[in-house]
Amino acid sequence: MKKIVVFSVALLVVFSMAALPSSAKTTIKIGHVGAPISPQQQGGEVFAALVAYKSKGDIEIKLYHSATLGSEQQLQEGVKSGTIDGLIAGTWERFLPWAGVFQAPLIYRDFDHFTKVVTGPVGQELMTTVEQELNVKPLFILPHGSFRRPTNSVRPILKPADMKGLKIRDPNVPAYSIVTKAMGAVPVPMDFAELYMALSRKVVDGQHNPFSHIVGSKFYEVQKYVSLLPYGLPPHIVTLSKKAWDRLDSAQQEIIMAAAKEAALMVPALGLAQEKEYIELVKSKGMMVAEEKDIDLDAFLKIFNEVCVPQLKEAYGPKWVEAIVKVE
Repeated sequence: MKKIVVFSVALLVVFSMAALPSSAKTTIKIGHVGAPISPQQQGGEVFAALVAYKSKGDIEIKLYHSATLGSEQQLQEGVKSGTIDGLIAGTWERFLPWAGVFQAPLIYRDFDHFTKVVTGPVGQELMTTVEQELNVKPLFILPHGSFRRPTNSVRPILKPADMKGLKIRDPNVPAYSIVTKAMGAVPVPMDFAELYMALSRKVVDGQHNPFSHIVGSKFYEVQKYVSLLPYGLPPHIVTLSKKAWDRLDSAQQEIIMAAAKEAALMVPALGLAQEKEYIELVKSKGMMVAEEKDIDLDAFLKIFNEVCVPQLKEAYGPKWVEAIVKVE
């Protein structure tokens, strides 16, 4: 908790300094599909404030939320071609299918594990590979808020057996279905836009999403139980086009990378602090929260390691699966 408070205070200082009047000489436009209140926007604002402060107002990161600059696919294609400066979106799995493994449920044991993966050698190699294969400039990786947490309308999820037979909505990504099925549940791929209605009509029993979506979409109205099981933490790579990167001079590039390094460490802690507030909110709405201390995480991880890891290796190749799991 002390670390979160320190980060939060530091962030306020950065924002107050960055808010000083300035006339930016260089503007970089970064788009994403998240809402005005979303992990992408929050992470982007942290990065933008750090850049403004470190450059003394010389560089402005201008954020465009809610798909203002296009869908995720359009943003990625625009950054690849250089018609869009930058984006905050996923791991480029549309162009690099193997990168989908970074979304797998339970592949990150906790926030500390996620942070070590994305800020350490594995995350650096991921960004280097994306840069080499797609000719773009990845800057840093941020989490999609907090962990995805499973909710349902049938019973508390404390152990794998509690998921048996539950119809669980999954994003249409193989990594999710592999894990959900291994836990004994029935994965039901479905667009997010259809989810609330499907839950209310009992087409599916449950789903998994960060608390920002559980609260923002009012899933507490149609779901009784939520479990603090770390069911995946999708990363977003903040990426610039090569064209935008190359128009910066060396000093500006150093500032951008220094700000990116700091933002990568700050954002996960902010997501964790925000989740604590959301947990209290859903409790007040009547949801029953299965706390971490009551969940048999070891039982989930045993199935993940024995059943899911081999299947993930087959679907995505062994390299990245092994690299993520081995991080201590």
